[in-house]
Amino acid sequence: MQAATPMKSIKWLTKRQYPPYIYLFRHLERGQVVYSQTPFPTKQDIENLWPRPNQNNKKPIYGTRRDLWKLMCLVKLPKPEWSLQLYRDLVHLRHLRDIKGINTYRELNSFKQIWYSGQFRPVYGQEAIADLRECLLKGPVGNSDTTEHNNNNNNTNLVTIYWEDLWRMGDKEKYWTNILPQVEHKQIPRIGNTSREESGLLKLLNRDQISNSEINENINNTTS
Repeated sequence: MQAATPMKSIKWLTKRQYPPYIYLFRHLERGQVVYSQTPFPTKQDIENLWPRPNQNNKKPIYGTRRDLWKLMCLVKLPKPEWSLQLYRDLVHLRHLRDIKGINTYRELNSFKQIWYSGQFRPVYGQEAIADLRECLLKGPVGNSDTTEHNNNNNNTNLVTIYWEDLWRMGDKEKYWTNILPQVEHKQIPRIGNTSREESGLLKLLNRDQISNSEINENINNTTS
């Protein structure tokens, strides 16, 4: 049985006016990924995702160098219950990778360590995107009936993922469109790379104040 994951409740999120979004932040130096219910990684998120840290996967120290965490993607869901389920499923898959199946499918170097360059291990970002797709597919999103929703909402999709870079999703047709047609993909506007500018963009995304004309939707030209 899957153990209960400490998380922010719907009541807590609603009271603070947080929308039903899930945020994926990547560590610029190490490549690690944090899942969060809020527009910034919290101490609870780190505790949830690093139950057994080791030399290959050290637990980040909360409260230090917040500028090292950069938004990799934001998942906009239609219901708070769906966002809680997605967060729970993502944490569960992370535990399966890091505890039960540690290094089983990861590229290792000659010392049987996770392949890295400097401190950076790219496998964590790749696994996070694969797990996101799997959780969406096997969760309420993948089990939803899109026909009625689309007819009643001017052909809008059930879920929107805002990507830092579109190439992170991989081959869109192969991994997303044919399997999860109810998911729409957009690129976060590139105003700049500073933490202040990203914080401002997150506030606009949270309030749905970024228009379609400001989002780069040229998905077909992205490389797989």
